[in-house]
Amino acid sequence: MSGRWPASLRREAAARREPERPPAAAALGCVPRFAARGSGGSAWQGRTVFVSLLASCGLHKLEPWTYLRDLFCLLPGWPKRRVLDLAPAYWKKTLQDEKTQQRLADNPFRSAVITLDRLHPDDT
Repeated sequence: MSGRWPASLRREAAARREPERPPAAAALGCVPRFAARGSGGSAWQGRTVFVSLLASCGLHKLEPWTYLRDLFCLLPGWPKRRVLDLAPAYWKKTLQDEKTQQRLADNPFRSAVITLDRLHPDDT
């Protein structure tokens, strides 16, 4: 008998192996804590989109916390055909719209967060 395993045992061993991890996680020997389970590397794509969004805020001179707060307030009721208006590149123009201003003013979460920010300003 040669030193090779039978094909059936090789296939079984391959099926039991862990799925491949992205290079950074493999190098660290771990998977990120907030990694979403899904096909196609969705956790890594989500992180990339988020980091890209924050970088775009800097590029367009937007304060990231304010942008994200207002974005998450508007997003649930925002028309799908106008989703590009929520991108940082178009954000200043979108905020000038009266309907957008009214939606933000009517949002109780935003009002509460703004009140908390005024009561407890950052010391930085």
